[in-house]
Amino acid sequence: MGSPSRARVARVPDIDLSRCSRCMGCEELCPGVFHFNPAGYMDVAVLDEYPEECVDEAAAKCPEDCISWIDMG
Repeated sequence: MGSPSRARVARVPDIDLSRCSRCMGCEELCPGVFHFNPAGYMDVAVLDEYPEECVDEAAAKCPEDCISWIDMG
């Protein structure tokens, strides 16, 4: 189950780690949302809301097409 912060948002960015090549493009485009976790995998920050334009751009430019939105409602 998600954290309380994620329960309030309508949708959350998601990364399919099985397809992620760790190119860091999403982190460069949207550093407040995407970051590497201590295990070395790309992760999504827990935020009260996500900048849709920024996440949409990262998803559109992802060479592995591994960024999507998950509806929380």
